[in-house]
Amino acid sequence: MRKLQLSLEPWLDRMDSHWKQLPQVQRKRVVLYSFAGYLVITLAVLVQVIVQVGQQREMPIKHITNPLANGIDKGTK
Repeated sequence: MRKLQLSLEPWLDRMDSHWKQLPQVQRKRVVLYSFAGYLVITLAVLVQVIVQVGQQREMPIKHITNPLANGIDKGTK
């Protein structure tokens, strides 16, 4: 883990210096566009979930089965 941190640290320092060199207006624009992208993705997922739930007329109610009890995972102990 330490090796990964040491290899990422120079890259993160470069990204931080690039970020600090950007004018304040561009920083705000990047943050705004990032938030807008996040909001679009979130809304798309919510719409997809609502559409999928709306298409289901019935929700099947079944018993939950334990895969370990059904012999799927036998012999791994």
